[in-house]
Amino acid sequence: MSNLGLLHHFLGMGILQTDQGIFIHQGKYAKSLLINFGLEDCKPVLIPLQTGEKLKKMDRSELADEELYRKIVGCLLYLTSSWSDIS
Repeated sequence: MSNLGLLHHFLGMGILQTDQGIFIHQGKYAKSLLINFGLEDCKPVLIPLQTGEKLKKMDRSELADEELYRKIVGCLLYLTSSWSDIS
Protein backbone atom coordinates (compact mmCIF):
# COMPACT_ATOMS: atom_id res chain seq x y z
CA MET A 1 0.00 0.00 0.00
CA SER A 2 1.31 3.45 -0.85
CA ASN A 3 0.36 6.91 0.38
CA LEU A 4 -0.94 9.01 -2.51
CA GLY A 5 -1.59 12.13 -0.43
CA LEU A 6 -4.86 13.85 0.33
CA LEU A 7 -7.98 12.70 -1.46
CA HIS A 8 -9.32 15.28 -3.94
CA HIS A 9 -11.90 13.35 -6.00
CA PHE A 10 -13.78 10.12 -5.32
CA LEU A 11 -16.52 8.62 -7.51
CA GLY A 12 -17.00 11.95 -9.31
CA MET A 13 -17.37 13.99 -6.11
CA GLY A 14 -14.92 16.60 -4.91
CA ILE A 15 -13.38 16.13 -1.47
CA LEU A 16 -12.03 19.05 0.55
CA GLN A 17 -10.12 18.18 3.73
CA THR A 18 -9.49 20.99 6.21
CA ASP A 19 -8.81 21.30 9.93
CA GLN A 20 -12.56 21.84 10.48
CA GLY A 21 -13.53 18.58 8.74
CA ILE A 22 -14.07 16.83 5.45
CA PHE A 23 -16.44 18.41 2.92
CA ILE A 24 -17.93 16.64 -0.10
CA HIS A 25 -19.15 18.67 -3.09
CA GLN A 26 -20.14 18.33 -6.73
CA GLY A 27 -18.87 21.68 -7.91
CA LYS A 28 -16.96 20.16 -10.83
CA TYR A 29 -20.08 18.36 -12.08
CA ALA A 30 -22.26 21.46 -11.73
CA LYS A 31 -19.67 23.60 -13.53
CA SER A 32 -19.35 21.02 -16.33
CA LEU A 33 -23.15 21.12 -16.79
CA LEU A 34 -23.03 24.89 -17.28
CA ILE A 35 -20.23 24.57 -19.83
CA ASN A 36 -21.81 21.63 -21.72
CA PHE A 37 -25.12 23.44 -22.15
CA GLY A 38 -23.57 26.85 -22.92
CA LEU A 39 -24.76 28.52 -19.72
CA GLU A 40 -21.42 29.43 -18.12
CA ASP A 41 -22.01 33.18 -18.58
CA CYS A 42 -25.47 33.17 -16.97
CA LYS A 43 -26.08 35.23 -13.85
CA PRO A 44 -27.28 33.44 -10.69
CA VAL A 45 -30.73 34.40 -9.37
CA LEU A 46 -32.68 33.32 -6.30
CA ILE A 47 -35.99 32.97 -8.15
CA PRO A 48 -35.52 31.93 -11.80
CA LEU A 49 -38.96 33.16 -12.92
CA GLN A 50 -40.59 36.45 -12.09
CA THR A 51 -43.44 36.07 -9.64
CA GLY A 52 -46.84 36.78 -11.13
CA GLU A 53 -45.63 36.06 -14.67
CA LYS A 54 -48.49 35.14 -17.03
CA LEU A 55 -47.42 32.36 -19.38
CA LYS A 56 -49.03 32.07 -22.80
CA LYS A 57 -49.46 28.96 -24.86
CA MET A 58 -48.04 30.64 -27.97
CA ASP A 59 -45.85 33.74 -27.87
CA ARG A 60 -44.49 33.54 -31.44
CA SER A 61 -41.09 32.32 -30.26
CA GLU A 62 -39.33 29.28 -31.66
CA LEU A 63 -40.11 25.89 -30.17
CA ALA A 64 -37.59 24.61 -27.66
CA ASP A 65 -35.33 21.70 -28.56
CA GLU A 66 -37.03 18.78 -26.80
CA GLU A 67 -33.91 16.58 -26.73
CA LEU A 68 -31.75 19.33 -25.20
CA TYR A 69 -34.46 20.10 -22.64
CA ARG A 70 -34.66 16.42 -21.60
CA LYS A 71 -30.87 16.24 -21.22
CA ILE A 72 -30.75 19.36 -19.04
CA VAL A 73 -33.63 18.17 -16.84
CA GLY A 74 -32.06 14.71 -16.47
CA CYS A 75 -28.72 16.15 -15.40
CA LEU A 76 -30.38 18.52 -12.92
CA LEU A 77 -32.48 15.67 -11.49
CA TYR A 78 -29.30 13.66 -10.89
CA LEU A 79 -27.58 16.64 -9.28
CA THR A 80 -30.49 17.48 -6.98
CA SER A 81 -31.25 13.86 -6.07
CA SER A 82 -27.67 13.28 -4.95
CA TRP A 83 -27.60 16.53 -2.93
CA SER A 84 -30.93 17.38 -1.37
CA ASP A 85 -29.68 20.71 0.03
CA ILE A 86 -29.50 22.24 -3.46
CA SER A 87 -32.88 21.04 -4.70
